[in-house]
Amino acid sequence: MKLIDFKDLNELQQIRIVKQYSIRIAKRREGIYRYVLYQVDSFYVELKYYRDTQAIHGMKPLSATSEILDKYLKSIDLSVLHT
Repeated sequence: MKLIDFKDLNELQQIRIVKQYSIRIAKRREGIYRYVLYQVDSFYVELKYYRDTQAIHGMKPLSATSEILDKYLKSIDLSVLHT
């Protein structure tokens, strides 16, 4: 799936795609929110959750070159990669 195709889906379809076909890459906390970064094919999706209720508060589909990815670089565990 391409990012442009994902953006054409409604929000419920997008959430279903993320939950079923993505890989969780990283997570971070900011105030009352928890952010989780997922990879879906060649793009990323950031889900924003309320920390206390775990309810989704927002979603951002992102290209691989998005500046927001920088916020996650420190939290990605690279030790699972083998050379």
